[in-house]
Amino acid sequence: MEQLSLTAIKRENARKSTTNKLRQTGFIPSVMYGKENTMIAIKLAAFEKVFSAAGEHTLVDITIEGEGTARKVLVKDYSIDPIKRHVTHVDFLEVDSKKKLRTHVPVKLNGTPAGIAEGGVLEHSQYTVYIKCLPGNIPHAIEMDVSPLGMGDSLHLRDLKLPEGVALADDGGKVLCSIVAPAKFEEVKPVAAAAAEGAAEGAAPAEGAAAEGAAAPAEGAKDAKAGAKDAPKAGAAKEAPKAGAAKDAPKDAKAKK
Repeated sequence: MEQLSLTAIKRENARKSTTNKLRQTGFIPSVMYGKENTMIAIKLAAFEKVFSAAGEHTLVDITIEGEGTARKVLVKDYSIDPIKRHVTHVDFLEVDSKKKLRTHVPVKLNGTPAGIAEGGVLEHSQYTVYIKCLPGNIPHAIEMDVSPLGMGDSLHLRDLKLPEGVALADDGGKVLCSIVAPAKFEEVKPVAAAAAEGAAEGAAPAEGAAAEGAAAPAEGAKDAKAGAKDAPKAGAAKEAPKAGAAKDAPKDAKAKK
């Protein structure tokens, strides 16, 4: 990757009126942190072009007008206008090219895991990793081939193949990625549908009870009808001797005469 560079101008103060004027003329107020903190301003268009290629993990050369030597820096932080969506401020970190530093770089996964064909899902757990190296050896990204991974397989940070001169400065036991079975989701019924279903289930026993209750009076009515039918017979049987007695009474009276 070619060396990226920017040209900056020094600014004497951080007053709001000064920074607003700089933004109106196409500059970004910035600060370069290092052995000494230097207030500078850089062209917005030039920074956006460089930042799209460098990001926060690639060295950039900044030359301040009036100085002959370029300074090697990393983008430490930046601010974005919430409405216009362009950069409004940048903090740079000046580095010593002869001293190792600890920084984080992105991890890029390449290939399609074999476990995908088995119905698995690639779960990416760590998107960046901390490394330690000289500023000139900072990689733009660390790439890892995940094609051999089958169902249930995992890769850890210690499995990363780092470039020469770059050492891992992170916990090697952290899971980088893994192939897992897809999550199963249970269908959740809407509240209204669930309530209607519960009401229908509650109504079923009531209908049964009503049917049984209706059957019970019917059976009682049937028994009462049968009892009413038999009642006259019983009364006739009871009055039969009286009829006989009335018939015999004149005979006794005739015999007495």
